[in-house]
This record gives sequence, C-alpha cells and structure tokens, in this order.
Amino acid sequence: MKTGLALATLGVALFALPAHAAVITVAPGEVEVAANGQCSLIEAIRNAESGSDQSVGDCVAGTIGADVIELATDSTYVLTSAVDDFRGLPRIRSQLTINGNGAIIERDAALFNVGGQPCSGSGARFSPLWVAGDGNLVLRDLGVRNGCDQFKGGGAILNHGTLLLERVLIENSQSTLSGGGIHNNGSLTIRESTLRDLHSNAAGGGLVNRGTLVLERSLIEGNYSVGAGGGMETGVGSATAFNVTLSGNQSRGAGGGGAVMGGSFASTNVTIADNASNVAEPTALAGPGGGLWRSFGTVTLNNTLFAMQANGFENCGGSMTHNNTVADDDTCGGSAATPLLAALANNGGPTRTHALLPGSAAIDTGNDALAVSLTTDQRGIGFSRVIGTQVDVGAYEYANDGDGVDASEENNVPDPDGTGFGDGNADSVQDSQQAHVTSFNTSVGAAMATLETSDASKPLVNVSAEPAPVNGPAGVQFPYGMFSFTISNVTPGATEEVVLFVPFNAEINGYWKQNTSGNWANIATSISQVGNKTRIVFPLTEGGPFDFDADSTTITDPGGPGIQLLSDNIASIPSLSQWMVILLSISLALTAVVGRRRRCE
Repeated sequence: MKTGLALATLGVALFALPAHAAVITVAPGEVEVAANGQCSLIEAIRNAESGSDQSVGDCVAGTIGADVIELATDSTYVLTSAVDDFRGLPRIRSQLTINGNGAIIERDAALFNVGGQPCSGSGARFSPLWVAGDGNLVLRDLGVRNGCDQFKGGGAILNHGTLLLERVLIENSQSTLSGGGIHNNGSLTIRESTLRDLHSNAAGGGLVNRGTLVLERSLIEGNYSVGAGGGMETGVGSATAFNVTLSGNQSRGAGGGGAVMGGSFASTNVTIADNASNVAEPTALAGPGGGLWRSFGTVTLNNTLFAMQANGFENCGGSMTHNNTVADDDTCGGSAATPLLAALANNGGPTRTHALLPGSAAIDTGNDALAVSLTTDQRGIGFSRVIGTQVDVGAYEYANDGDGVDASEENNVPDPDGTGFGDGNADSVQDSQQAHVTSFNTSVGAAMATLETSDASKPLVNVSAEPAPVNGPAGVQFPYGMFSFTISNVTPGATEEVVLFVPFNAEINGYWKQNTSGNWANIATSISQVGNKTRIVFPLTEGGPFDFDADSTTITDPGGPGIQLLSDNIASIPSLSQWMVILLSISLALTAVVGRRRRCE
C-alpha cells in the first residue's frame, strides 16, 4: 500500500494456521453483501463469525475455529454506512486474523467535510471496527482510517476483547469521546505500527487505555486531544512500552506526549520528543508535562529519552521513577543534557524514528540490565539494540560504522526490491550497521549508491561522492558522478572484489577509473540488474595499477559507473535490410562475372 506498510506473505500466514482454520479471500474493493459471486469483506467476517456460509456461496464458509481473512493486495475497502451499532463492520466475537497485504479499510471520505475532521459534516458517523469481550482479533499489514465515533470511544477501533496489531497504520480518525484512534477496555498489543493524525474531543488523542496495553517498536505521532494525553492516555489497568516513539502530539490539557491518570505505566527505551501540552487557552484540565504527565498511578521510566518539547514545554510533570533518563531540561529528576535528535524520519524499519546525532548524550549511556529483553531498537530486524560500549537511551540505537557517512543518510537508500529502505545491497542487514557496506548520496540529484567489499573483514572508510571528471575518458558519460573510497585491512598485493549498486540504468556498460599512469580503463567484470538497481562488480589490487595510495594495507579508488558511446568516426554497422541489399549486389555481380566467362569460352 502507499503508506509503506510491510507486507505479510500468504505462504507465511498459511504456515501458521491451525489445521481446522478456514482461509477466506476477499475480492478487491468488495465490501457490501450482494449475491454477485464476489466475496466481500462483510460477508467474509459474517462467515468467520458464524462458522458457516452466510454469503450464499460468495465466500468460503467459516469454521468454529480460528479463521483467516485475506484482503486483496493494496486494495481499498470503502465503508459507506454502519452495520453493527455504529460500526462499519460486524462485531468480532470469535478468533479471527485479517491479513491486509497492504490494503486499507476506510470510512468513505465523502461522509465528512473536505479538509475537515472525520466527525465534521452531516454524513453517517461510525468507526470501522469493534472487538467484543469474547473476541480475539489479529490485524496485520493493514491501514484503517477516516473513522468517527460519537457514542462509545475509539475513532477507528473499540476493543473489549483481545486485539493484536502488527504493521498496522491507524490514521485520520476522531472520537467525540475518548481515544481518537483506539479505545482499549481489554487486552491490546501494538507492534511495529503507527498511530497518527488522530483526534479526541476528550482524553487520548491517539489512544486511551482502560485495560492491558503493550506497545512494541511503534510510533504515536501527530495526534491531538482536548483533554489529557495528546498521544495517549492510560487510566486504570497497565501500560508498558518498549522501543516506542511519541512525537509531535499535542494536548489542550496535560501531557502532550502522554498522560497517566491511574494504574501503571512503564517504559523501556522510549523516545518522547516534540510534543506540547496546554496548546489552547487554559482550561480545567490544562497543566504541565509537555512530554509526559502523571496525575495518579505509578510511572517507571527506563532508558527513556525526552527532548525538543514544542514551545519550551517541560518534559516531565508529576512524580515518576527515573532509571537512566536523559532529558534536555531538569524536570525529569536530573540535570539538563544534550540529546541531539534529528527530525522524525524514515531511518529504516516499518516506523519512523528520531535518529541520534553524533555527540548525543543518549549514546552509550543507557543501562544494559534494563534493556536485557530487547534485541533490536524500534526499527526491528537488522538494527541491533546494543552497538558500542552499552545500550543507548531512547528508541533509536546510534551506529557509527566508520565509513564517514552518517547512519541517517545510509538508512534512506531504497532497497533493491522497492519495499523498504536502508539495505542497498539486499543482504538483509542495514548498511549503517556494516563496516564493509556503505550507502550514500551521489553528486547527481537524489540518486543514492551502495558500495560493498565482498570480504566483510575489509571495511570501507573515507567514502565520498564526486562530480563527473572534467577530463574523463573520451566518449564516456558518468550518470552518477564519481566515487572515492578506501578499502582498509588489505593484505599487501591482495585483490579485493568491490560491488557497486546504483539506480537501474540499462545503458551503463562499465566502471571507469584512471590507473597510476593517468590512463582511463573500464575494469568492470560483471554488470547486471538486481530489482531497481544496476549491480557492477570490479576488482582492485593493493599496490596494483589502480591503487592510488602509498599504504601497503589500503586501496584508495576514485572511479565511477559510465556509459561508453560510439565514437563519431566509427563506421556504423549495417542494418538487416542494408545487408540484404549488399548481398543481392554481390550475387548479381558474381552472376555477371560467371556469364561473361562462359561467353568467352
């Protein structure tokens, strides 16, 4: 889907199914009940809930067990009216998994004012999903948006049962009560998901928790509440957060990032940044805690980072227990530090993060014992939780692989398969965490390149992009400029293979560089297409004719991928029709010669 959600494969889903489960596949965009031979979303849910076929043959029959609904890849399912107590889809009362495969479920945008909040206008008001107390719902690789709740809470989802979100985007929804995105009264786990642009007329712009909440490797971004907790509010019950970012949230009351009004809240390696409280005129609920506010209950913060709360709002408000907190003011139990955070960006993984910048007080200052259960940072697989002497504070782990390119730059390189970022050579490990792989901006437009030494023990250093040479080889164009880098830890006289990935260009036919005598040569040994990239392989020998340094343990190489054009003074190769004319002329000439000889005889 266009939101960039990771896609689950059908094969993986089937592998995880119990033997008695039904797999119900929904046709692209089909929502309503109709005897048309197309399985719709409502029909599929009703079949799964009933354990039978309620669709008159349109869908596979459900079972009594845990069924699975497969949505069409990247399809959009538009809900136009409520079907179950102000919800756009049937209430979930059984055990059900919905694999979105990048699809979107949305309340029809025509039901609210153009450019307005989802509860504006006179159209039908309802939220998409409701999990009943006996329901158990899993949502994967899905977007849910445009919901409007005005009766029970939860602009997009109301949960009274058990709900798991994995790689789900909840956005642009509103509740005139609490929980602009989700109202949880049951058990809710949110993993590798994003809640953004959600609005509550009471508490909890992003979500409200009144049960058990677990947040893992997720982002709560850009939400707003009239009451407490712009990002989230938790009251009775418990809430825990691991590798989570609360960013850009606002509250008219207390707790721009989050508010704890009762129960318990515990965070481990969480980043709370760029939030604001009391953003309108003072009200009865207005108060401090631009980052996090505690009114009642207990708050325990482990390796938690506070920074850049908007308009100078303080980071912490109320009594909390701090274990290795880093904050840029003195409201969180310690003196002010310098976190040095980059803006929220796509730094790899399924959710956006605030990267730590070099010199940040959060780097290598966390407590490893507090993060012992974490193997990755917020970005997930490929991003180790501990790099350096000890764990960093906050949701992001800083990585400096010594190549001279900042990790935030490397994490922006598109993957060859086009589904993600940060893995420019498709080896399933982020480039920013490998010393022998470097991705960087070229000198041409927005194009990025990835360099890799085939031997992981030979790191790249001093990597940089250069413009195309002024006095380059005759007839050669350099569409991505030149690249300079040094391969270190090289054995004297050894040859190292280098692999280069650049945006796909079918015309590239070599890798050119000068030898020590100043002569240009094409040294590429292999050129191929890998997804959306051109892959170029070339060898370099330490101390050889293309090694420009005097160090016997390094290879320094400025060069670039090029397109060699035919010279104007090279005769063109005849076309097929021209060859036919030439052959016919030769044949006629030979016939004439033979005929002349016969007459002479």
